[in-house]
Amino acid sequence: MPTAEELAPHLEHAVLLALCWPINPTGTTCSKDGLTEICDLVLAENEDRGTTRKPLADGIDHVHPVSVRAAMKPYTVYIDGISKLVGAWAPRAVQVATAAMLDNTDELGCIPC
Repeated sequence: MPTAEELAPHLEHAVLLALCWPINPTGTTCSKDGLTEICDLVLAENEDRGTTRKPLADGIDHVHPVSVRAAMKPYTVYIDGISKLVGAWAPRAVQVATAAMLDNTDELGCIPC
């Protein structure tokens, strides 16, 4: 997993920071302390940008709480998929629910990829 120290030199010109884990195939994950340091780094970067530069991940509609740092909510995006939700494939119930959601994207306010 990248550390805050490793990420710091790259944030000045970044528009998005995407942290993906667990990392396949090892299942490597970030510790709470490591994630807290990264969150603090992003918050500090956005504060430094002030109103003269666009913050990281600005303008994204967020739909879930952030458990490590509540102040990270405006800068955090959760992305999930159905292909490997459980095991090596999506269970039938997930496939049926996904099909129903895709048939009702206007009603749900969703934009399918």
